[in-house]
Amino acid sequence: MSPVRTGANFSLCGGIEVRGIIYTETVVWSPPEAFAKDVPYQLVIVTLDGGKRVTGRMLGERVVIDDAVELAEDRAGIPYFRKI
Repeated sequence: MSPVRTGANFSLCGGIEVRGIIYTETVVWSPPEAFAKDVPYQLVIVTLDGGKRVTGRMLGERVVIDDAVELAEDRAGIPYFRKI
């Protein structure tokens, strides 16, 4: 199973599923310079309802593996999820 690539082509209207389950997660403490103001932030890989996987960031409370999430928004091609 190949992960869904994110970036400039990612869109909330792109036809992907908007709900899924956390496959894995990590908290970033040493980010690239462009994201230094966001520290700490949580990166996740989500298994979408259709079986594909996408990498994104979390909004709100921290999640753990197997938590249910939904796509909340797209910021500059980065999908942001929230716990449901």
